[in-house]
Amino acid sequence: MHFDSNDEESSYIEQRIFNNSNELFEHMQPSFLEELKDAHGANDIEVFGVTFIAEEKGIESVITMYDTSSQFRVSTELDVSDLDSEYKQTLQNIKSIVDKKL
Repeated sequence: MHFDSNDEESSYIEQRIFNNSNELFEHMQPSFLEELKDAHGANDIEVFGVTFIAEEKGIESVITMYDTSSQFRVSTELDVSDLDSEYKQTLQNIKSIVDKKL
């Protein structure tokens, strides 16, 4: 949340975290926003983005919504424990093909 004023030096950016839709709903209430304005002596408040983050079984999903655009990202952990042996086997297969052709 961006607490704005007439001059740039008095501007203030604050992040509020919510864990469920009820908390998000509470943060968007006019009374809550008025309390924030009063607490920071702000002339105006601008909510410039909302981010949702979920993580389950090593997969993280992030969606950020702005006024006119959005971004998303999905991250996961990969199991590469067998990659070394598969890589060696693939190289041996390629070598075998090359040896047969030569």
